Amino acid sequence: MARASLAARWGPAGSVAFELASGCPTATPVSDVDLVLELDAPLDVEAAAALYGELLQLPARADLLLETPRGALALAEYARGRAPLLVRTAEGPRLLHDPWAGAVAAD
Repeated sequence: MARASLAARWGPAGSVAFELASGCPTATPVSDVDLVLELDAPLDVEAAAALYGELLQLPARADLLLETPRGALALAEYARGRAPLLVRTAEGPRLLHDPWAGAVAAD
């Protein structure tokens, strides 16, 4: 997998991000690591499945949320390669076949 082709806009979310930002201890040894990856262009489903497989090999549970121009969805769901996908949008959850279709990416 070409790791460099994944956007440079990613980072932690959830309790780990809160702890990093606030200095207040919130993550525990059993906490999962929530990550967000912002993607303006579609991620190939095979690459998503490979990335998901790599996350499963980590010593801690990691959940990755893909931020698309139309909303956010779980990498685990996208990597299955079956539509429709549950996408979290500003207007609420939507079932979409392509979370990138028809969206204009912000520069």
